[in-house]
Amino acid sequence: LSDRARLLLVQVRRPDDPLIEHELECMAARLAGCGVDVYPRNVVVGDIPAQILREYDFFVVGGSGDFSVHHPRSAHWVSQLRGLYDSALTLQIPSFGICFGHQVLGKHFGSEVRTGSEGAEAGTVKLQLTPEGRDDAIFSTLGASFGAHTGHSDYVVETPPGLELLAKNAHLDTQVFRVQGAPFYSTQFHPDLQAGEARYRYELFARAKAEKSHTTDSAPTINFDSGEDSISGLLARFVRHFSG
Repeated sequence: LSDRARLLLVQVRRPDDPLIEHELECMAARLAGCGVDVYPRNVVVGDIPAQILREYDFFVVGGSGDFSVHHPRSAHWVSQLRGLYDSALTLQIPSFGICFGHQVLGKHFGSEVRTGSEGAEAGTVKLQLTPEGRDDAIFSTLGASFGAHTGHSDYVVETPPGLELLAKNAHLDTQVFRVQGAPFYSTQFHPDLQAGEARYRYELFARAKAEKSHTTDSAPTINFDSGEDSISGLLARFVRHFSG
């Protein structure tokens, strides 16, 4: 029997989305050397029963360029994800939500999720740890202020009861959550991406958006700073911490 840990990566993507493989490759790259194998499942393609988490040691929900947590067309798979979140919390499985996964966690605990420029970000942004973040075993190693790669137009409005806020910035308060009493974290930014990968994903999304709206406008120049790529070690630190 293999002594390698098993990580369930739940994706939220159209079956023809070219970023399905990119997301999986980036996740595997971030966790190389951690003794963990990544197993993907796409909740948009098929139902994922909550009890499946009993087969895994770690649970991650990734981002989604096409869907919003609050949109009616997402209701079925958001319901599926919330069932998985309940199972993860009951089983105390180390879990991590990224971007869309972060927004699902905020919604699950009672916050509204909105779409709007007032909470949108793209590129490398600076974040500051809260006192809770500075005391956290995983996030404290980032320093009081750190950079991270992000790209989103949806955002969690507030930190609801049951979640602790670990990081924020001047543009958006709700950047990083930790569930009280459980090994469950989430980030609005993308610790699964280095700068070049984040730029590739942003440009692909912008190009698809322009084609859909039948415009020839080029995507605005967004800064993704490779000098902040150390943030991509966060997921490995998370896995190693909970691997004992």
